[in-house]
Amino acid sequence: MWDTTSDRKVLTYRHSALVSTVAWSAGERHFAFASGNKTIQVWNTIANLNLFTFYHTTPVRVMA
Repeated sequence: MWDTTSDRKVLTYRHSALVSTVAWSAGERHFAFASGNKTIQVWNTIANLNLFTFYHTTPVRVMA
């Protein structure tokens, strides 16, 4: 994760497969990313905590 104000890396999130898409919540406290390992993970950016993992039958390419 990159802070555009300070122009530096803040956090690194690891994943077991290629991340295909990322979506932010309106308040920027949560984000979700989807990947080729058939999951969507929802994270809390303040606590740096994975809140949910949703499992799918095929790789997830897009989300809104």
